[in-house]
Amino acid sequence: MEKKKISRYRRELYQYASILFILWITGVGIFKVQRDQNLQELMGESLEQLQKQFQAAQSPFDKLTQSFYNDKNTLLADMLASLPEKAKSIEESGKKILDLFYPEYKSAKEFGLADFSVYNNSGRLICSFSNPGKSLLSTGHPPPASIRKVITSNRFFKGFENGRAIDGLRYLYPLFHHGEFIGLYEWVWSHKAIIREMRRLDSRPYLFLFRKDQIHPENLSLYYPLPNCDSFGFYRIFMALNGGSFELLLNKITHNTGVCPKLDLNKSQVEIYHDEGHRNFLVELLQLPSLTGEKPGYGYLFSIKKEERIAAINHFFILELVVSAMAMILTFMLLYHSSWESTFVRTIIDTQRDLVILTNSERLLDANKAFLDFFDVSDLKEFVERYGCICTRFLHQDGYLHRHPSIGESWLQYLRKHPKQTRVKMHDLRRNEYRVFIIALNPFNDAGLYVISFRDITELEQEKHHFKIVSMLDHLTQIYNKRTFETYLMDRLQSLRKSQHDEVALVMFDIDHFKQINDRYGHLKGDEVLKKLTKLVQDHIRKEDFLARWGGEEFMIVMDAYDLEKTCHKIDEIRLLIEKSSLGVPEKITCSFGVTMLHPTDTFDEVVSRVDELLYLAKAQGRNRVVCRQK
Repeated sequence: MEKKKISRYRRELYQYASILFILWITGVGIFKVQRDQNLQELMGESLEQLQKQFQAAQSPFDKLTQSFYNDKNTLLADMLASLPEKAKSIEESGKKILDLFYPEYKSAKEFGLADFSVYNNSGRLICSFSNPGKSLLSTGHPPPASIRKVITSNRFFKGFENGRAIDGLRYLYPLFHHGEFIGLYEWVWSHKAIIREMRRLDSRPYLFLFRKDQIHPENLSLYYPLPNCDSFGFYRIFMALNGGSFELLLNKITHNTGVCPKLDLNKSQVEIYHDEGHRNFLVELLQLPSLTGEKPGYGYLFSIKKEERIAAINHFFILELVVSAMAMILTFMLLYHSSWESTFVRTIIDTQRDLVILTNSERLLDANKAFLDFFDVSDLKEFVERYGCICTRFLHQDGYLHRHPSIGESWLQYLRKHPKQTRVKMHDLRRNEYRVFIIALNPFNDAGLYVISFRDITELEQEKHHFKIVSMLDHLTQIYNKRTFETYLMDRLQSLRKSQHDEVALVMFDIDHFKQINDRYGHLKGDEVLKKLTKLVQDHIRKEDFLARWGGEEFMIVMDAYDLEKTCHKIDEIRLLIEKSSLGVPEKITCSFGVTMLHPTDTFDEVVSRVDELLYLAKAQGRNRVVCRQK
């Protein structure tokens, strides 16, 4: 008898250890998924930041080329239209263009301009500042693809293109004379200038990568091959720009990350690199499409960024493993000493608040007490007889896993293919309400068994929703309230100090003689006017524009990517629309507006005070008008 007890005790002990190990592996799986998700979010955030930084770095070149277009476009078009037919005269006219626009070229060249060229409507080169002595009749080369594209479409193009002599960021402007296309001109900003602007925003290393088969043979001597990846190269000058230690770091990174096989110019990507000194780097590759849209793309903007958050994520993952392992060992010891006759699996599972099941993908094999209580059944047999599959209890709703995610596929198969789509909604029979759960799935063994837990996150979801509704919105108009606006405006000012090339407008407006409306019709009618006015303004601004109630009958709008002239024009359209609309009272409702622009040096109080003064000025000038001022 004693031998049987010892044998059963050992058998149960092995079972306890096995189940405990599986639970720990389940935890490891969940922690690993969390760690991987955190790393993916970090990498995605970093790549998005690089994209924004790259766009911001192009802003000075955009403004310089656009300024030339605004000031000189008509003059250049007139000169090109007056070109004679004879070849020698064309060359003389080309030299006149060189002489006339040399001051602009010299100024832009100091900022990084590589070339400025003019072409006629057949693609013939009229003049080129990078090589003013070039024979205009004996080049022997057809115009580049980008030039041909401008000729056929008569449109502006901006982007990158590998040239025969000069590579870089190209701006191609068509020229028209009395509505007729007569030619075009091209600005080419050097890669070195772009890298310079990038390093002003962030001083880490950058370089441009190109496929060797896209580099003109005459230019190959200007390129270094990418270490461990001979099919890609970059300008030699980038090595000097990034410092002496950069070449050694680049060698190690390209060798250890396996970047080369992934370089197909089809997508942007981020890789993680750890060096011998336990430092963590993000190797970012931002895809640069060609100017003409042809495949493959132009190349990559390659960047190396030191990122300490990677170590923090990995250390936290290790800490989770150690703590969970210690917790599991402690649990095993407590259960071991409590009673050798107890069932370890039932004890550990039934004490959990989560719903836990064991399944082989076809049917339920076991379930804990919390699961049986939730569905109001006495045992698993009763549950199967009543419901069949647990998936029959899933509510079919967007954003949640449901019974038949796709034709011929079970919910468990779908869950294995889409591990991130783990939220499910089920009806709680005891409370007569729907509860939200997050599913954790982990294989039990090679026999196809799975341990699945459903963690109730209903209260968390409700708290998030309640916080968002109550704390951010104005209770009457259901637009953003003053507190939310203050936070948003301070964030925009902070962002503007980092990227000083953004254009952001601030609008303040209120209802003229609103007190008379309240006095005449009562506050309920006044509230109705406020709600209808809010709806009208919302319908006639962009989704990305930020509308908030400042207080009483006063409102604020933050309009991104609008200059002062464009904002004032748009606001005046809204003013006229308000004047013509019926807002719930017999008489005409009008509004006064003040408009100004945000500047990097502005504080919150300064810009609000400025726009308030402009609104006051609109009132003083007779109301029902828009008063605009840059600063």
